[in-house]
Amino acid sequence: MFGGQVCYDPLNYRLVCDSPNTGNTIALLDGQDRNNVNITLKEGATISGTLRNEDGDNLSGSITAYYKNEYGTYSHVISTSASNGQYELKGLAGGNFKLKASSQDHVTELYNNIACDQFSCNYESGHNIGLTNTSNIHRHFVLDDLESVTFNFSQSLSNGGYVNVYDANTEQEVHSQYLNNSNSTEIRLMPGSYKFKFRFYDGHFTKFYGGPNCYQDQSCSFSQGSTVNVSRNQSRVLGINIDKMFLLNLTINRQVNTGYDWVYVDVFKSNNTITSYKFHSNASETLEIPVQGNIKLTANIPGYQKQMYNGIVCADECNLSQGHNINAQPNQSIDITMHMTPKQKIRGRVLDYQNNPVVGGSVILYSTRYNSLRSEGTTTTDQNGFYEFTGYLDETENYVIKANGDDLQLDTFNDGITCNGTCEIDDYLPFQIIPNQTTLKLIKLKKKGTFNVSQVRFIGGGLAYDTEAIVIKDTNYSTRYETDVLNGSISNWPLNLQKFKMAFKHMGHYTVFPNIYCGKSLASNCLDQGHVFTVPPAQNKTIAAANIHQSGVIKVTLKNSDNIPVSNQSVKLFTSTYDLFSSRTSNQAGEVEFSGLDSDQYIIFTSSNNQRYVPSLYPDVACPGGIGFGCVYSDGTLVDIDINETKNLNMTLPQNPSVNALMRDAYTQELLDDYNVRVFTENGSQVHHQYSPGIIYLTPGSYYFMVTENGYKPATWPNHTCTGNHIDDCNNKELVTIQTNQSQDLTIDTSINQGFYFNVVNGVNNAPMNDVVIDIWNGSYITDSVATNSLGRAAMANPYSASYLFSTDTGFGTNLYNEVYDNIQCPDGAAAFYLCDINQGMPVSTPQNGQYEVIEFILHPDPIFLNGFN
Repeated sequence: MFGGQVCYDPLNYRLVCDSPNTGNTIALLDGQDRNNVNITLKEGATISGTLRNEDGDNLSGSITAYYKNEYGTYSHVISTSASNGQYELKGLAGGNFKLKASSQDHVTELYNNIACDQFSCNYESGHNIGLTNTSNIHRHFVLDDLESVTFNFSQSLSNGGYVNVYDANTEQEVHSQYLNNSNSTEIRLMPGSYKFKFRFYDGHFTKFYGGPNCYQDQSCSFSQGSTVNVSRNQSRVLGINIDKMFLLNLTINRQVNTGYDWVYVDVFKSNNTITSYKFHSNASETLEIPVQGNIKLTANIPGYQKQMYNGIVCADECNLSQGHNINAQPNQSIDITMHMTPKQKIRGRVLDYQNNPVVGGSVILYSTRYNSLRSEGTTTTDQNGFYEFTGYLDETENYVIKANGDDLQLDTFNDGITCNGTCEIDDYLPFQIIPNQTTLKLIKLKKKGTFNVSQVRFIGGGLAYDTEAIVIKDTNYSTRYETDVLNGSISNWPLNLQKFKMAFKHMGHYTVFPNIYCGKSLASNCLDQGHVFTVPPAQNKTIAAANIHQSGVIKVTLKNSDNIPVSNQSVKLFTSTYDLFSSRTSNQAGEVEFSGLDSDQYIIFTSSNNQRYVPSLYPDVACPGGIGFGCVYSDGTLVDIDINETKNLNMTLPQNPSVNALMRDAYTQELLDDYNVRVFTENGSQVHHQYSPGIIYLTPGSYYFMVTENGYKPATWPNHTCTGNHIDDCNNKELVTIQTNQSQDLTIDTSINQGFYFNVVNGVNNAPMNDVVIDIWNGSYITDSVATNSLGRAAMANPYSASYLFSTDTGFGTNLYNEVYDNIQCPDGAAAFYLCDINQGMPVSTPQNGQYEVIEFILHPDPIFLNGFN
């Protein structure tokens, strides 16, 4: 900290420059600058030295400094690496430190020559290294080698493993090491007493050094291991016998092999499950058996009889006393084949109505338990149309099989039953399986019956459109199927139902054949009156005609007083109880259509999306303020409509007066082309906000008009500037009266919020000069340019706060000098072409606080051109 204060905590060795009393005070007075307030960093203490082994060779390793904190424990301060045996710790503050050195395969030490434990250090035993803030001392380490224990395996490893090293006295693990694929491993340790546990990935038994194999049915006891004493300057080489687990090469044979079914194998010893395996049944598998002695084996495949080795069928549970023993011994193997017997099987084939096999078809097996169909399984047919259910099937149960149909074929049960949910259980012709045999069931799908209607017509109208035909189960109406009526007819409609009633739906209204109007729901009391059709499988039913009821329709055409269609006009239809039925927008022809109407009375109300037209109720009731303000729904005329009736109505809409509010720069007299227009009522309520210039439609009345644009002062008609964007921010404002059938333009003058106006005059005839470019300079660069209009004027609104220079560029043929403001003539040409020094001009700062400044150029003639110099 300034003043030479070193920032560290001598107890915690952490930064503490956070006190207001630390360091020197720097006093500042009003308007005074202080320079050369310098801080010189203090270098701090350095500890350097060497790291070597017992033979004096340089080592690579790590050096760490520790400091005792306020809690009595040692905190890590800084670490570094020893490069080629050399290390250096820099930037240490004064205090007492402990130093630790470590290197691979060497004993970790505290300074001076104090060995740490295998994985920890007692820092109190290390020597203190005292430092001042400027100390530069040397401390050297000589690390002892760790002791070596090498184990030679009786068999080479093929897939590695791990060795875990334990302290023989505390039984705590102190080291672990990966075993490579070789026949030996070397372990580096501190002097002490250890036990070693070896775990292998290649089927060798786990074991402690000096102990027996650790079998899965026996614990691997720590006490079984031999203690290995590791002494100073001692390298030990030990041999260890390792054994491979017993290998069981198992092949499972079964009658049907799909390649996807799993085999589940359990291994038992002394009636206890030792281990389990799971593998695909389409290949042999080698099982590693982690036990020694007599074992027994069971195998199970879904759909097959569970079996015990050798050839003993278990049904559901196996009696282990019946199984054959297999003598499992380390480093040995045996080949075993088991032949699996399938449980009961149902098999068959599915053909379409043309006797072609159905490929990938869905087949469902049902039982008839509890007097209903209960799904027991689903399968699909193969490339030849065959299906199969294999597994445990109750010989006393009754079964039914269904093959699912498609767009042209019915769901068909065994023995050709197609009842579509209308069958009783006995109608399905249930069957029982044949014990220990295959039950065969052939299913031939039946073609659906088809239905045709030559002409579907509206009552009193033409061919039906936007209509849906519906067939409904004739008993409880729980099942229905639908299709569209195309071109007023139904052709070759494949039917899932064989006995049904028919209905038609148009615009939410239903008609049940023949000619029964049901309103907006297919209630059972209406369906009860319908005709029952029967269409057996593969047969065709045709009826000549069907007449359907059409909902009421109201068509409205909107026009203005000039008989021109009014498009994009909102039209709403209300019921006689003033509930909104529907809302539409008129098309280019001014038309809207409301269909799906019940027999009722309706109210029609229109409103303009842009207020161009006066909101109106049918037939000609104007509502200038809208419903609830200008009029109420009851002011309109109710329109009666009935089912199958279409009414065509016309409405002529009165037009609101229009205003075109224009924004003009008061100085340049130019109309602006990008601004907002706000309209307020006499009490200050905003009734319109338009984000771009254009025609505004308003109801007759008196309004304030305000225009706003970025860079210009908000203004209200005719030329009063405002401080904000609301009419209340305008001290002076005048109302504009809008009358019926009146259209008018309002021009509102304002000025730039702040910036520069430019005026260029011909010094010969005092005429304004058009199309003169004014270049605006900031230093030696042109930052902006504007061009004068026919009045010789231009504007630059809201420039950045800066000091600017200005110059003219008149182009060619004016015979006038260009200038640099103020009144500096440029005989050689415009400053924009670097033919005139802009820096000779007078700088002008950006006006502030909403002000502007007028920059005027009076350009004088160039005498060399006065007499027509060519």
